[in-house]
Amino acid sequence: MKHIIVLGGGIGGLSAARALSASAMVSVTLVDRKDYFEVTYAQLRALVDPERTGLLSRIPYSQIFPGGFVHGEVQRVEDGAVVLADGAHLSFDFLVLAPGTRYPRFSIAKPTTQLRLADRNAHNRAEFERFRAAKGYLVLGGGAVGVELAGELASAAKGKTVRLAHRGPRLMEGMAPRASALALRHLTSLGVEVSLNSGIASPLPGELVYEAVSPEVATDWLPSEILDGRGRIRVEPTLQVSGRPAWYAIGDASAAPDPKHGANAAAQGEYVAAQILTMLASPDRNIKPYRSGRLVAVVPIGRSHGVAQLPIGVVAWKFIINLKRRDFFVGRYRRELKARI
Repeated sequence: MKHIIVLGGGIGGLSAARALSASAMVSVTLVDRKDYFEVTYAQLRALVDPERTGLLSRIPYSQIFPGGFVHGEVQRVEDGAVVLADGAHLSFDFLVLAPGTRYPRFSIAKPTTQLRLADRNAHNRAEFERFRAAKGYLVLGGGAVGVELAGELASAAKGKTVRLAHRGPRLMEGMAPRASALALRHLTSLGVEVSLNSGIASPLPGELVYEAVSPEVATDWLPSEILDGRGRIRVEPTLQVSGRPAWYAIGDASAAPDPKHGANAAAQGEYVAAQILTMLASPDRNIKPYRSGRLVAVVPIGRSHGVAQLPIGVVAWKFIINLKRRDFFVGRYRRELKARI
């Protein structure tokens, strides 16, 4: 029986691990620095709703992963083994790398030091109290995360000032110009003060600052020869790591030309699992290249607005926006993972 290690239990890594663990041909170990899965999309709503969205958006791996789980920090990867910070060596035949990204200065979006579920929930409650006590808010960064956060703040703290400062000429520069224009219009209608082409913005007295900027790929512990100039993991069309045919890379940290969002990470995880299992069952069968997904982005802006970029174009249809805004996919993930309510 072949042993597979999946490093990173986000949406992509967990998808791969669960798909692989359904086969009797392999044993699977999932390794993550956290002891819980978190629905990343939901964390901006969790800031202003910690007791429902926050608690429901996090699930212990022990409840949702049927294979082996190791709670630990990876120090390095060697040929055939993963070395943890505590000195443990975990051997593997195949390796799936899904380390994702991190926000060093914005722990609301992704945890930094809150690696146990109780600590993450406590952090969420503490941030909620800071949010309630603030006189106003300054969001730095006008990407999709900053736009969504400003909308949540404006809807949950009516009467308080919400400002958004962005260094670029338009919001959400990774999306189409029409999406940027709609986002600006919606934020303005909610009373958010938006400053574009903004330099260093300073907080006003009593204003709480959220730095929704500069996400980093979490690959600094990987061999430099497998990384590209942006720190992403270089991969072949089959998502195999360049020069390491038994290694695969998926999700935000992969250099695959997919738009970086959860649906594509999940698709990559399922693809890699299927390819490994097919290869083990039929060694002579050619591996089909991964078919890249398209950009599909849904950005709720407060409780009544939003914008979506779909293959057909940019829309603001409420029934599309509400697919995410209703509960930020928390219910869907809990159903799919069969998590206890």
